[in-house]
Amino acid sequence: MRDFLAILIMPLTIFWELIILEVVLLLLKRKKTTKWLFFISFFWLLTISTRFVPDILVNTLEKQYPPLSLTNNIIESAPVYIMVLGGGFSNDNRLFPIDQISPYSLCRLAEGIHIHRLIPGSKIVLSGDGIRVSGNQADLMAQAAISLGVDPSFIEKLTRAHNTNDEAKRFYSTFGTKGSLILVTDAIHIPRAMKLFRKAGLFPVAAPTNHLNKKDSKESRFTWIPSAINIHKMELAMHEYAGIAWGWVGGK
Repeated sequence: MRDFLAILIMPLTIFWELIILEVVLLLLKRKKTTKWLFFISFFWLLTISTRFVPDILVNTLEKQYPPLSLTNNIIESAPVYIMVLGGGFSNDNRLFPIDQISPYSLCRLAEGIHIHRLIPGSKIVLSGDGIRVSGNQADLMAQAAISLGVDPSFIEKLTRAHNTNDEAKRFYSTFGTKGSLILVTDAIHIPRAMKLFRKAGLFPVAAPTNHLNKKDSKESRFTWIPSAINIHKMELAMHEYAGIAWGWVGGK
């Protein structure tokens, strides 16, 4: 049910829902209502494809947690676990593991490895679901980490975690609250992830990465033009806000 509702509220899905409703009303000869829906559909497409609204929604989430700043109480509270949340993968055995994990997973993994190298002796905890021919997400991320030079003895895996809520519960049941926990995920996802981990009884330190909105001194003057990038940002933002709302009404 949750996945079905998530699809229904995606930006482009809403646009096509409006178009289908227009066609139905047109067949019913409701011309005035159809005309209003046409303008609403056009305005909605303009809203999701230009940068203004997507940027505001993304910024509201990404600015909640700054990039990680290591402090003594984090480093000295051993053991230090660096939890890298899974961000998707493919099942293509022609490719190496580092190419099978999604760009989101790869960016999170790179940040996790970076932090691991700053904290000698820390453990990288990799999570994910989906047992497929090539393995599950945690296995693939572990193989990718090893290919990037991480000692296998510093890698822990949590499999069968289908979503962020599962990842939080699996971490708590496996490692408890001893030591320090650094949570690595996309900057747009970190607010919801932190809420779920705290709900599970954990007290993580946020390490956001893969920021969508970045300042650029050489930014093009044509960034106001509608683009697929803005629609993608809108999709990610609406997914996160829907997840937060789902948590408020008692979902997971």
